[in-house]
Amino acid sequence: MVRRSLVLVIVIASSLAEFAQASYPLEHREWEVSLFAGHSFSSKFQFPTPVHGSDQEVSRTVGLQYAAGPELGVRVTQNVNDLWSADLEDSFTNQDLRFTNISPTIQGLSLTQYIRRFSYNVSYMNEW
Repeated sequence: MVRRSLVLVIVIASSLAEFAQASYPLEHREWEVSLFAGHSFSSKFQFPTPVHGSDQEVSRTVGLQYAAGPELGVRVTQNVNDLWSADLEDSFTNQDLRFTNISPTIQGLSLTQYIRRFSYNVSYMNEW
């Protein structure tokens, strides 16, 4: 009984997704707007760095750490016809950035970086 119910739920859920693939007249599908959100993970890096002009050390290992941060964005797509489309995407994120062991007098430096990205794409869609 449970197995039949599970199969029935899967069939119904799959058929609901079919409506997203239905063909609508061109005037109803010319523009699409998509919102998206994501999250980046923190990461740490170590870079061996040569030191010039110092009598005490020849090289130093400088650390770089990106903190985790959210990303938000919007994409607007214009379906020009059945084969061509163009989309404009705008996304924004911020991540804290920390440098360590930069110099003997500056052991750490924390910064906040904001990244905003625009992109414009033209696509040709061919049915094989």
